[in-house]
Amino acid sequence: MNVRFDDRGLLRMATEADYDGGFSHQLATSFRELVWFIGDAQDERELYAWKALHFERLKRRRRHQRSNAAEQTVPADRRD
Repeated sequence: MNVRFDDRGLLRMATEADYDGGFSHQLATSFRELVWFIGDAQDERELYAWKALHFERLKRRRRHQRSNAAEQTVPADRRD
């Protein structure tokens, strides 16, 4: 699966082991592991099966789509 970053800092944190982007070393390492897992997935079904990602089916007109609840947990000072 292809992983695309809109944020250069996140791309750098995913690809450079010594860059933590201002986050703790443990969080940066966990982020790299998550990116590796997503990149290694064959398709979206593998991601949906991983309960820790907290995917949920959307409602009404967007019911064919899913949302990752983890996206909503980014601290306000880290959002663009």
